[in-house]
Amino acid sequence: TSNPWVLTSLLNRVAGWRLFTKTGFQDTVRDICGPAYPPRWYPLTYRLPEDEKEFLLAADRRPGTQWICKPGGGSCGRGIFLVTDPRRMEPQIRAVVQEYIAQPLLLQGCKFDLRMYVTVARVAPLLVYYRNGYVRRSLAPYSPDAEDVHAHLTNAAVQKKVPGYEAHKESSIWTPAQLEHCLV
Repeated sequence: TSNPWVLTSLLNRVAGWRLFTKTGFQDTVRDICGPAYPPRWYPLTYRLPEDEKEFLLAADRRPGTQWICKPGGGSCGRGIFLVTDPRRMEPQIRAVVQEYIAQPLLLQGCKFDLRMYVTVARVAPLLVYYRNGYVRRSLAPYSPDAEDVHAHLTNAAVQKKVPGYEAHKESSIWTPAQLEHCLV
C-alpha cells in the first residue's frame, strides 16, 4: 500500500516484527546494547507488570521525576498519561513506562517529533531506500507542568481534539522543508 499509516498499522501487528511496538523496540535496544543497556540517549524504560519492582525502586531513587505511561497495544495516543506518583498507579497495568524528558527540544515553544521512512534492503553492499516523512507538532505550548495532554503528545489523533484545531491544523503537520526553513 502507498499509505504509510496503513503500512505501519499492518507492521505493528505482524508476528516477529517486534521493532514496531513499544515493547519490541525496548527489547531491540536491550539486545543491541547488551550490558551497556540503557544507552545515554534512551530514557529509563520499564515494562509493566514484569518490571514493576525495578520501576518503583528507580522512582524512589529519583523523587520528583515525572514518568510517561504508554499502555500496551495502544495507538494514536490512547491511554497515555503522565505519572508523578508511581505508587498510585493501577496495579498490574500492562504498559511501558519511561522517564519523561522534561526539557525536550522544542519547535516554536511546542513539542514535535519526526517521522521518516527508511528501509535497509541490503547491508552488503549497502542498499537503503529513504522516503521523506513529516514533522508532527503539538498545537499547545509546552510546559513540563502542563496538565493538558495536548502539550505533551504530538499524535495527530490527540491534536485533532485541541480546541480550535480546524483553524490551526496546518500547523500540526509540517514537511521536512518547513522544518528546515524554521531552523535555518
